[in-house]
Amino acid sequence: SHAVPVGNTQELAAFKASYKRTSKDEVIVDATGVYSFAENPAEYMKARKRQQNRMSATRTRAKKVTYVQQLEQDLQLAMKENQDLKILNASLSAENTMLKKQVTYFESVVANNSVPKKARRNCSWGCKQRR
Repeated sequence: SHAVPVGNTQELAAFKASYKRTSKDEVIVDATGVYSFAENPAEYMKARKRQQNRMSATRTRAKKVTYVQQLEQDLQLAMKENQDLKILNASLSAENTMLKKQVTYFESVVANNSVPKKARRNCSWGCKQRR
């Protein structure tokens, strides 16, 4: 039986290209014995089916490994994007809070038509002080 590479898609593709189908003229050798179609067609067909099942199982395992690796990559990207979005959200929330304070301040200025001295001294967003 052939050793099929698991996980590396290039190696798997090369293996598939080199693998040829078993013809009825060939002898099948596996762990349970040696089988020839000419000697015992029924046992030969069973051995051939076992061989095909092994190959199918190997391909399925290789696909699963590749699939899991892709899922892990996708998970890492999603976690990174989530972290970046949390940072952006915090920044925008801080900016929003500052803008709300500015709106409140300017609403009071418009309502009173003047800037209180205390507000001029404590302006944290760069207001120009009038004297």
